[in-house]
Amino acid sequence: MNQGDINNMFRILQLSLLALTLSATCPCLYAADAPSVRKDVFEFGAFVGSNFAPGQNGANFDGFRAMGGGNVTYSIHKWVLPYFEYGYFPEVAGSFRPEGATRRIDYTNTIHDFHGGVHLRTDPIPGTGLVPYAVIGFGGVHTSFTGTEFYDNGSEATLPKESAMLPCFNVGGGLRYYFNENFGIRGEMKFYRPFNGTDRLTQGFGKVEFGIFWQKKVK
Repeated sequence: MNQGDINNMFRILQLSLLALTLSATCPCLYAADAPSVRKDVFEFGAFVGSNFAPGQNGANFDGFRAMGGGNVTYSIHKWVLPYFEYGYFPEVAGSFRPEGATRRIDYTNTIHDFHGGVHLRTDPIPGTGLVPYAVIGFGGVHTSFTGTEFYDNGSEATLPKESAMLPCFNVGGGLRYYFNENFGIRGEMKFYRPFNGTDRLTQGFGKVEFGIFWQKKVK
């Protein structure tokens, strides 16, 4: 990950946290009787975001790529929310040189992220309406890879299309803000790591997302 990627990553995170903080401190949005976190609540969300990734020794993301998706959670305890999430990265493009090789590979890679896990939530930060949470999950990243090899002697070859499902785990955290009992916004950052080493996403990757959610208490 180069310095530009690092700077962009933190710029996205800062903007997400700023949006949450402004929402929490704006008198027109924040209510003194904002609901506490509760159990037996379904939450449905939609989000947009971007990846960040090392981009070394493997076909990782090349720079930042926009993505979108959705998730659903259910609070079995006010602090414990099992979740399922789907994310889509269209036409991720990049280039890499295998270690010790005499060729460069330019590629495109469409990525689908399927995973589930648990959000570990706290009570709201007093006076803000912000609710921090940690996240840990497991799932799969489906990649659809096409590429071309460019050899140092000037020749080139088209690679056959490849598809694979890579099992991954992820860890991270975020902030929720509840406007009322039904609506809110959240920002989140997660880091993914594949279990098996291949030429696809060997270094893992990170994801920053910002979205809205709707929730409904069922008991």
